[in-house]
Amino acid sequence: MKRLIVVFAVLMVLSLVYSTVFASTVTISYHGALNGTWKKVKIAGSNKNWYTGLYKFRVDGVSWNSYCIDPFTEIPNHSWQARVNGPSQVLSGQGKLFSYPGGVSSGITIQKYRMINYLYNAYGASTSSGTRSNLSLAFWEIAYDFNGNLSSLNLATNQGNFSVREGFGNAQSWLSEAYNYRNSYSLPTLYTPNPLASSQEILGQPAPVPEPGTILLLGSGLLGLAVYARFRRKN
Repeated sequence: MKRLIVVFAVLMVLSLVYSTVFASTVTISYHGALNGTWKKVKIAGSNKNWYTGLYKFRVDGVSWNSYCIDPFTEIPNHSWQARVNGPSQVLSGQGKLFSYPGGVSSGITIQKYRMINYLYNAYGASTSSGTRSNLSLAFWEIAYDFNGNLSSLNLATNQGNFSVREGFGNAQSWLSEAYNYRNSYSLPTLYTPNPLASSQEILGQPAPVPEPGTILLLGSGLLGLAVYARFRRKN
Protein backbone atom coordinates (compact mmCIF):
# COMPACT_ATOMS: atom_id res chain seq x y z
CA MET A 1 0.00 0.00 0.00
CA LYS A 2 2.77 2.42 0.97
CA ARG A 3 4.62 1.74 -2.26
CA LEU A 4 1.51 2.50 -4.29
CA ILE A 5 1.09 5.81 -2.50
CA VAL A 6 4.73 6.73 -3.18
CA VAL A 7 4.46 5.79 -6.87
CA PHE A 8 1.25 7.79 -7.23
CA ALA A 9 2.76 10.88 -5.58
CA VAL A 10 5.92 10.74 -7.67
CA LEU A 11 3.95 10.36 -10.89
CA MET A 12 1.76 13.33 -10.06
CA VAL A 13 4.73 15.58 -9.33
CA LEU A 14 6.62 14.40 -12.43
CA SER A 15 3.57 15.03 -14.58
CA LEU A 16 3.40 18.59 -13.33
CA VAL A 17 7.11 19.17 -13.95
CA TYR A 18 6.85 17.61 -17.42
CA SER A 19 3.95 19.85 -18.44
CA THR A 20 5.77 22.94 -17.13
CA VAL A 21 9.08 22.23 -18.84
CA PHE A 22 7.74 21.21 -22.21
CA ALA A 23 5.30 24.12 -22.40
CA SER A 24 8.35 26.45 -22.72
CA THR A 25 8.60 26.12 -26.50
CA VAL A 26 6.04 27.47 -28.96
CA THR A 27 5.63 27.68 -32.73
CA ILE A 28 5.12 31.18 -34.14
CA SER A 29 4.08 32.40 -37.58
CA TYR A 30 3.89 35.95 -38.92
CA HIS A 31 0.75 37.33 -40.58
CA GLY A 32 1.58 40.96 -41.38
CA ALA A 33 1.06 44.26 -39.58
CA LEU A 34 -2.22 45.79 -38.51
CA ASN A 35 -3.42 48.33 -41.05
CA GLY A 36 -2.22 51.87 -40.52
CA THR A 37 0.44 51.10 -37.93
CA TRP A 38 3.64 51.07 -39.98
CA LYS A 39 6.31 53.76 -39.93
CA LYS A 40 9.55 53.67 -41.93
CA VAL A 41 12.90 54.01 -40.17
CA LYS A 42 16.48 53.60 -41.30
CA ILE A 43 18.83 51.52 -39.16
CA ALA A 44 22.59 51.99 -39.22
CA GLY A 45 24.37 49.26 -41.14
CA SER A 46 21.27 48.32 -43.14
CA ASN A 47 20.23 49.49 -46.58
CA LYS A 48 16.61 48.55 -45.98
CA ASN A 49 13.67 50.46 -44.65
CA TRP A 50 12.29 48.87 -41.50
CA TYR A 51 8.74 49.36 -40.34
CA THR A 52 7.62 50.01 -36.79
CA GLY A 53 4.17 49.05 -35.58
CA LEU A 54 2.00 46.31 -34.16
CA TYR A 55 2.35 42.94 -35.88
CA LYS A 56 0.02 39.97 -36.22
CA PHE A 57 1.29 36.55 -35.15
CA ARG A 58 -0.08 33.13 -34.40
CA VAL A 59 1.43 31.39 -31.38
CA ASP A 60 0.72 27.65 -31.40
CA GLY A 61 -2.20 28.49 -33.68
CA VAL A 62 -3.66 31.23 -31.46
CA SER A 63 -3.75 34.85 -32.71
CA TRP A 64 -1.48 37.23 -30.81
CA ASN A 65 -0.84 40.85 -31.77
CA SER A 66 2.46 42.07 -30.42
CA TYR A 67 5.63 44.08 -30.94
CA CYS A 68 9.04 43.02 -32.14
CA ILE A 69 11.66 44.42 -29.80
CA ASP A 70 14.79 43.62 -31.79
CA PRO A 71 14.96 44.49 -35.49
CA PHE A 72 18.30 42.68 -35.79
CA THR A 73 16.89 39.85 -37.92
CA GLU A 74 14.21 39.79 -40.58
CA ILE A 75 10.99 37.95 -39.77
CA PRO A 76 10.83 34.82 -41.95
CA ASN A 77 7.90 33.90 -44.16
CA HIS A 78 7.73 30.47 -42.52
CA SER A 79 7.00 29.54 -38.92
CA TRP A 80 9.74 29.31 -36.32
CA GLN A 81 10.31 27.94 -32.84
CA ALA A 82 10.60 30.21 -29.82
CA ARG A 83 11.32 29.74 -26.15
CA VAL A 84 8.91 31.28 -23.66
CA ASN A 85 11.14 33.21 -21.29
CA GLY A 86 9.34 34.52 -18.23
CA PRO A 87 10.68 37.25 -15.91
CA SER A 88 12.88 34.84 -13.93
CA GLN A 89 14.49 33.54 -17.12
CA VAL A 90 15.10 37.08 -18.36
CA LEU A 91 16.68 37.98 -15.03
CA SER A 92 19.06 35.02 -15.44
CA GLY A 93 20.17 36.21 -18.90
CA GLN A 94 17.67 34.52 -21.23
CA GLY A 95 16.69 36.89 -24.04
CA LYS A 96 17.94 37.93 -27.45
CA LEU A 97 19.13 41.37 -26.37
CA PHE A 98 21.80 39.71 -24.22
CA SER A 99 23.44 38.46 -27.42
CA TYR A 100 23.33 41.80 -29.23
CA PRO A 101 26.92 43.01 -29.75
CA GLY A 102 26.27 46.46 -28.35
CA GLY A 103 29.06 46.42 -25.81
CA VAL A 104 26.82 46.81 -22.74
CA SER A 105 26.71 44.70 -19.59
CA SER A 106 24.02 42.17 -18.77
CA GLY A 107 22.85 44.56 -16.04
CA ILE A 108 22.14 47.27 -18.62
CA THR A 109 20.42 44.70 -20.84
CA ILE A 110 18.10 43.87 -17.94
CA GLN A 111 17.43 47.60 -17.64
CA LYS A 112 16.49 47.61 -21.33
CA TYR A 113 13.93 44.89 -20.75
CA ARG A 114 12.49 46.69 -17.71
CA MET A 115 12.09 49.91 -19.70
CA ILE A 116 10.48 48.11 -22.64
CA ASN A 117 8.05 46.33 -20.33
CA TYR A 118 7.13 49.60 -18.63
CA LEU A 119 6.27 51.26 -21.93
CA TYR A 120 4.37 48.20 -23.12
CA ASN A 121 2.17 48.16 -20.03
CA ALA A 122 1.76 51.94 -20.00
CA TYR A 123 0.85 52.45 -23.68
CA GLY A 124 0.51 49.04 -25.34
CA ALA A 125 -3.28 48.91 -24.99
CA SER A 126 -3.72 51.95 -27.25
CA THR A 127 -5.62 51.42 -30.53
CA SER A 128 -4.11 54.54 -32.11
CA SER A 129 -1.94 53.65 -35.10
CA GLY A 130 0.36 56.58 -34.32
CA THR A 131 0.85 55.44 -30.75
CA ARG A 132 1.59 51.90 -31.88
CA SER A 133 4.22 53.06 -34.35
CA ASN A 134 5.89 55.39 -31.89
CA LEU A 135 5.85 52.75 -29.16
CA SER A 136 7.54 50.27 -31.46
CA LEU A 137 10.12 52.89 -32.34
CA ALA A 138 10.83 53.52 -28.64
CA PHE A 139 11.39 49.78 -28.12
CA TRP A 140 13.93 49.68 -30.94
CA GLU A 141 15.75 52.76 -29.70
CA ILE A 142 16.11 51.16 -26.27
CA ALA A 143 17.27 47.86 -27.78
CA TYR A 144 19.84 49.45 -30.10
CA ASP A 145 21.16 52.57 -28.40
CA PHE A 146 20.67 52.48 -24.64
CA ASN A 147 24.02 52.28 -22.81
CA GLY A 148 22.89 53.09 -19.30
CA ASN A 149 22.72 56.84 -19.78
CA LEU A 150 19.63 58.89 -20.58
CA SER A 151 21.58 60.85 -23.19
CA SER A 152 21.92 57.68 -25.31
CA LEU A 153 18.15 57.62 -25.88
CA ASN A 154 17.96 60.17 -28.68
CA LEU A 155 15.60 59.72 -31.62
CA ALA A 156 16.78 62.82 -33.48
CA THR A 157 17.71 62.16 -37.11
CA ASN A 158 21.25 60.78 -37.54
CA GLN A 159 21.72 60.29 -33.81
CA GLY A 160 22.68 56.80 -32.64
CA ASN A 161 21.64 53.89 -34.84
CA PHE A 162 18.41 55.36 -36.20
CA SER A 163 17.37 57.77 -38.90
CA VAL A 164 13.67 58.35 -38.35
CA ARG A 165 11.94 59.00 -41.66
CA GLU A 166 8.46 60.03 -40.56
CA GLY A 167 8.72 61.67 -37.14
CA PHE A 168 8.48 60.06 -33.74
CA GLY A 169 5.68 61.86 -31.90
CA ASN A 170 5.65 61.12 -28.17
CA ALA A 171 8.34 58.45 -28.34
CA GLN A 172 11.14 60.72 -27.12
CA SER A 173 9.26 61.77 -23.99
CA TRP A 174 8.28 58.15 -23.37
CA LEU A 175 11.94 57.17 -23.40
CA SER A 176 12.69 59.72 -20.69
CA GLU A 177 9.72 58.39 -18.73
CA ALA A 178 10.83 54.77 -19.08
CA TYR A 179 14.35 55.65 -17.95
CA ASN A 180 12.98 56.37 -14.47
CA TYR A 181 11.86 52.71 -14.19
CA ARG A 182 15.04 51.07 -15.49
CA ASN A 183 15.93 49.57 -12.10
CA SER A 184 12.54 48.97 -10.56
CA TYR A 185 9.94 47.84 -13.11
CA SER A 186 8.99 44.20 -13.65
CA LEU A 187 10.52 42.15 -16.45
CA PRO A 188 8.49 40.98 -19.48
CA THR A 189 7.61 37.59 -20.85
CA LEU A 190 9.40 37.04 -24.17
CA TYR A 191 9.06 34.78 -27.17
CA THR A 192 12.76 34.38 -27.92
CA PRO A 193 13.53 32.71 -31.27
CA ASN A 194 15.39 29.42 -31.11
CA PRO A 195 17.94 29.61 -32.64
CA LEU A 196 18.34 33.34 -32.01
CA ALA A 197 19.07 34.23 -35.64
CA SER A 198 15.90 32.56 -36.93
CA SER A 199 13.61 35.55 -36.30
CA GLN A 200 12.94 38.58 -34.13
CA GLU A 201 12.13 38.48 -30.43
CA ILE A 202 8.59 39.54 -29.60
CA LEU A 203 6.78 40.45 -26.42
CA GLY A 204 4.86 37.45 -25.16
CA GLN A 205 1.83 36.84 -23.03
CA PRO A 206 2.47 36.70 -19.28
CA ALA A 207 2.42 33.22 -17.81
CA PRO A 208 -1.19 32.26 -17.01
CA VAL A 209 -2.47 31.60 -13.53
CA PRO A 210 -2.40 27.80 -12.97
CA GLU A 211 -5.60 26.13 -14.12
CA PRO A 212 -7.75 24.25 -11.59
CA GLY A 213 -6.64 20.96 -13.13
CA THR A 214 -2.99 21.83 -12.63
CA ILE A 215 -3.61 22.87 -9.03
CA LEU A 216 -5.51 19.62 -8.43
CA LEU A 217 -2.63 17.64 -9.94
CA LEU A 218 -0.08 19.28 -7.68
CA GLY A 219 -2.37 18.96 -4.66
CA SER A 220 -2.85 15.23 -5.30
CA GLY A 221 0.90 14.71 -5.39
CA LEU A 222 1.47 16.63 -2.18
CA LEU A 223 -1.39 14.81 -0.47
CA GLY A 224 0.11 11.48 -1.44
CA LEU A 225 3.47 12.47 -0.01
CA ALA A 226 1.81 13.64 3.21
CA VAL A 227 -0.07 10.33 3.61
CA TYR A 228 3.14 8.40 2.98
CA ALA A 229 5.01 10.43 5.60
CA ARG A 230 2.27 9.72 8.15
CA PHE A 231 2.43 5.99 7.50
CA ARG A 232 6.21 6.08 7.98
CA ARG A 233 5.87 7.82 11.32
CA LYS A 234 3.35 5.21 12.54
CA ASN A 235 5.65 2.36 11.59
